[in-house]
Amino acid sequence: MQIEVKKWGNSLALRIPKDLAVSLDIKEGQALELELIDSGLLIKTKRKRSNLSLEDMLKGLGTMEELDWGKAVGDEEW
Repeated sequence: MQIEVKKWGNSLALRIPKDLAVSLDIKEGQALELELIDSGLLIKTKRKRSNLSLEDMLKGLGTMEELDWGKAVGDEEW
């Protein structure tokens, strides 16, 4: 995708097309992270941090039983 750089006061601005903003869930006033990489600019959205604890996130995953892979062979044995 190619866009044009425009002057905005004493700065330069990039206009994000609506379809791209919608697909990335970017809202007006939202903070984005800019990072210089090689000869370009990487623009990243900041992910929302979850208020869930690790215990809450792991609830419902269930437990797995230990698998029997058979006897250790060669260098597999610890």
